[in-house]
Amino acid sequence: MKRHAVILLLLFAGGLWAQDLSRELVSVTVTRQGLEFYSPWKRGKVEKKVLTGCVLEGNRILTIAYPMANHILVEVSKHGGRRMVPAEVVLKDYHTGLALLKVKDERFFQDLKPVRFAASGPPRGRVVVAKWDAYGTYKQYGAEVFKTAIGFYQSGGAVLLHHMTTGLDSGGNGEPVFVNSRLVGITSYFDSARKTIKVCAIDTIKHMLQDFDDGKYDGLPFFYINQAYLMSDENLRAYLGLAPEDTGMLVNGVYPMTSGHNVLKKGDVILSVDGKNIDDRGLYESAHYGKLNFYGLISLRHFVGDELKMSILRDKKKMDVSFKLLPITRDCFMIPPNDYDSLPQYYILGGLVFQELTQGYMTMWGSNWRRKADKRLLHLYDTLRLRPSPARRRIVVLNKVLPDSVNVGYHQMKNLVLLKVNNQTVRDLRHFKELVESVRDRFYKFDFQGEYTIVLNRDAVRQSDAAILKSYNIIAKSYLEPK
Repeated sequence: MKRHAVILLLLFAGGLWAQDLSRELVSVTVTRQGLEFYSPWKRGKVEKKVLTGCVLEGNRILTIAYPMANHILVEVSKHGGRRMVPAEVVLKDYHTGLALLKVKDERFFQDLKPVRFAASGPPRGRVVVAKWDAYGTYKQYGAEVFKTAIGFYQSGGAVLLHHMTTGLDSGGNGEPVFVNSRLVGITSYFDSARKTIKVCAIDTIKHMLQDFDDGKYDGLPFFYINQAYLMSDENLRAYLGLAPEDTGMLVNGVYPMTSGHNVLKKGDVILSVDGKNIDDRGLYESAHYGKLNFYGLISLRHFVGDELKMSILRDKKKMDVSFKLLPITRDCFMIPPNDYDSLPQYYILGGLVFQELTQGYMTMWGSNWRRKADKRLLHLYDTLRLRPSPARRRIVVLNKVLPDSVNVGYHQMKNLVLLKVNNQTVRDLRHFKELVESVRDRFYKFDFQGEYTIVLNRDAVRQSDAAILKSYNIIAKSYLEPK
């Protein structure tokens, strides 16, 4: 009798752990089409991706953004069923990694219920990861937190992430994570070898929703500096004029068009942000999470347009400064990191295929492009990515040459950085188009980095352009995004 009682007690305890959260979850099926940067006039393959979404107040659905890049169709289903209903994407934020959906037919939500949010702080207690699997079966998996830290999805986009071990066999696709039936975050990454997940924390989710609900979504503030740790470098500390009790983060460089670019200077030491001291590793003491990277003081507590206050050390003198927080936009980058949801821009002239250098262009070398891409382009990516200027907004490259009699001698040229057209410096691809279409000389002359030059006969190029496009089955000689 005692043995049966123990079994019943264990089953009851297991039932408490495995509370039915299925009515708070939906499946999200995304049909998307990839981009083709090597031949930018083409589109990539069409594929489907199944994500998990959780229901929010106001008949909205929360999931992750990256798998929905370049989406064509988004559909949702519930209770593990096969009946799918079209959904509208109302937000995709690749800096937080979060997305919001809505369904026009509100009857879809009649037998669903919104998730309840957990309070700030590390998940404590039994952690549950919930999902509908591919066979329409509701499942829950255990997880355990081993670290909470600030992470970066895109340049300047700092988010709070829980790192967890888990029993999931697959995931990282927006599966909601609960403690005591309250949402603590959604998964955004899964490492099958180590059985670990990264979970976008509830604080980042709440921040996104607060921004969205005011009627104008600005996204995360863009603060990004080249920084250096002081640690125990006594010589550097003495050179900067730091007292023994002082701690902070050394500013090694400030990028144009980022928040504080006209206030902070190279050589400043950031001592505190919002009155919170910064230690020599760039960390502050969070009331809820312990030590976090100081970027969390900006991305978790502030919005675009807020005034940010700092105490700094400059020229061995302490002072207080403040500046307005700016949004993250493509204009902040000479080499944009985010190529999603827009076709690659290109311009073909005499079989020469010109494009702007972007992170998407680098992915032509595959997911491991950091190791495999052209070393010249990698150097530019690392040094100029965040340094646009009026004289050079973007880097224009010669992707490749489509062989033709008009460009004989240049067929092997590729991945060259364009500097000038007929001795005029090129600002971006749109400016390149203006330059080549206004040429009145007998020749086009293209000067590239590395002392490479291409010279083509202007009249021969203009006579051959249509035939080249036809030979290579290219519909249009150029694509430029509308201004």
